[in-house]
Amino acid sequence: MNQSRFLLYLGAVSACTAIGLFLLNRLPGFQVHAFFAWGTFAFFTLFTLLAFWYGRMASRSANKHQFTNAFMGLTMAKMLFSLMIIVGYFFLAKPTDKLFIVPFFGIYLIYTVFETALLMKLGRTR
Repeated sequence: MNQSRFLLYLGAVSACTAIGLFLLNRLPGFQVHAFFAWGTFAFFTLFTLLAFWYGRMASRSANKHQFTNAFMGLTMAKMLFSLMIIVGYFFLAKPTDKLFIVPFFGIYLIYTVFETALLMKLGRTR
């Protein structure tokens, strides 16, 4: 997958996610957590950019295991950062309800599916 096609797909996924997030944040229970939701959106968008860059670099490596290592490392880093974000928000913002998890995991799921499809395509170009 070339860079322009990736950016087009990422733009489409991000636009659809942003529209869904905007509509979700209009609901009374989710308005309190809007800043957290938009921060999560920004984090996963930037992480996906990083994943593409690193995955493309790894797919061109002479080491045949580099791409697998990159995929596993990115997956582990994403899960670790996600846990840190949720725990950090829970302890720092002290939300009164658990609704902040709904947009977080929705965004996590959308970008994980997109990132997995992206990395599978990059892996095939090897």
